[in-house]
Amino acid sequence: MQTVIRSIPIPFAAIFAGCFSGLIFTAAAIVFSPLIGAIIVLSLAFGMLVVFFEPRIAYLLMALVVPIERLGRFGDDLDLESISLMRLVGLLALAAVCVQFVMRRQKLELSSSLILLGLLQTLAFCSIFYARDIVATQSHALTMLGTFLMFFVIVQGVRDWAMVEGLILTWLFSTLMIGIYQIYGWHFSPDISEAELGDIGTRFGTTLRQLSEVHTLGESRRAVGTTSNAAVYGINLLLSLPFFFLYLRLAKNPIIRFFWMLAVAIIVYNSMLTNTRAVLVALLILLGMILASGLFRMTAVAFLFGAAGVMFLLDELPQSIWQRILNPNAYSLENATNLSWRFDLWSGAFKLGLENWLGGVGVGNRTAIISKLDLQKFDATWIMAHNEYLQVFYELGAMGILVFLGFLATTVYAAFTTSSLAKTYGLEPRKYWIGVASWLTLVIGMLFALQVDAFHFPLKGWWLIAGLSVVTLRLARQEAAEILGGRNI
Repeated sequence: MQTVIRSIPIPFAAIFAGCFSGLIFTAAAIVFSPLIGAIIVLSLAFGMLVVFFEPRIAYLLMALVVPIERLGRFGDDLDLESISLMRLVGLLALAAVCVQFVMRRQKLELSSSLILLGLLQTLAFCSIFYARDIVATQSHALTMLGTFLMFFVIVQGVRDWAMVEGLILTWLFSTLMIGIYQIYGWHFSPDISEAELGDIGTRFGTTLRQLSEVHTLGESRRAVGTTSNAAVYGINLLLSLPFFFLYLRLAKNPIIRFFWMLAVAIIVYNSMLTNTRAVLVALLILLGMILASGLFRMTAVAFLFGAAGVMFLLDELPQSIWQRILNPNAYSLENATNLSWRFDLWSGAFKLGLENWLGGVGVGNRTAIISKLDLQKFDATWIMAHNEYLQVFYELGAMGILVFLGFLATTVYAAFTTSSLAKTYGLEPRKYWIGVASWLTLVIGMLFALQVDAFHFPLKGWWLIAGLSVVTLRLARQEAAEILGGRNI
């Protein structure tokens, strides 16, 4: 392919590019406007340069847009088919990977995680043929395909440690900027209602005024950031937290250490602003895991600074936060109506799964579970199981849940093994800690999915680290093999 490209005469290439660009610009200018036409032409030119000459830019852009979610959508949240910035960047990255296969003759990197995820995707498409809600199943199967392709791009496109850290740092930078934007929005921008949340016109709103438990806990304000749900924003923050601690640990310069400490505080403060009980519980569990893993060293100085930071954050928290997630009474089943409803949903989902254990009712189904619920409690036209594993069980049956659990196990295994190989063969310490931070992120995402259908969310941060865990295992094995004189690990 490179030989073919180089053999094309420059004048001919220029004439072809000019004519093609002119046609695109003219068509876009007629349909839209000259400005949009120019933007389209420039975007195509940039895309071609990236795909053929610098594919790493496409991968970095993919990591950059991972947390922006609602901000990058070009339509309302409830549209079954919509175009988003993430999908456009993902297509660019996929094109870059495919071109690199041809130009550099890169081999296809297979792994158990990739194979199992491909099998899960196959089961999802097969479920279309017997789905109870074929439109919803088709839509979610395509959404799953987008996730599979993202995982595929990361596993195939990222080939060295520098790129691994480049993607991680880009993702952290984007997450941190959103966190700062959310703090500004919480204190200085108007709130949005639940009815407005999914509208494209309120995409820049970051704080939701919610009434779901108004009769027990009162009205609440909840940070949603650039996502469509406070819980989604919360888990996105938690997924990034181990890596903020990672670079805090690796920093040697006091100024850089202070920067990462401030970043950790911003992420924790945003987690509290989500005003979500599950996020608070998961945050405490994650902090305990971070301490237990050694990712953060608790010294006397660190304890004093941490205690001072916690006291400051608690003093700055609004009354709404104290009322909903820091109030012990808010965790009783009488007041926490959202929690009590989950037990009914889990029971209904389990019954539905047992009745359809062979193949399920089709992915993305939100209506089948209603027949198993008390309609006096659940006055809704659709609802989900609020437990990812039960959701997958009744969507794809026994085979589907086994494949899904197998995939999750292999990703965590990859991260664990990366850190183990790094420690055993004396690889650079930062590679060991990347493995540790990766399994912490993967595990907290899986634990969070016990009380909500988390992997039905656009949980791109989790998928980013899952893909990178497969990559880091491959790289660690290569380094270990070199140390052993070429023997495979």
